Amino acid sequence: MSANIEFEKLDKKLDGLFSKIDKLEDTIKKMPNWIGLPTLAYDIGISRQTLHKHIISNYEPEVDFNKQNNSIMISCQIVPLIKDYYERKSKK
Repeated sequence: MSANIEFEKLDKKLDGLFSKIDKLEDTIKKMPNWIGLPTLAYDIGISRQTLHKHIISNYEPEVDFNKQNNSIMISCQIVPLIKDYYERKSKK
């Protein structure tokens, strides 16, 4: 009898975990594909000009960044690379 109760508890916990995973997947799908250069510069703690120079010299236009409505937008795929670069640079 107690094994049945334990199984039901585990089953409820698994259902809760699967529900949380589904919510995370939905959140990820809703995340934007692009982030504005000023927003990322502020988030990293560097100037827009510094970030602009870094992006122009290290990444590919129209793939990694592009211009939309007079604003430079950066692909969210390269954001971790940029953040990692500036984290390593600040530790030197």
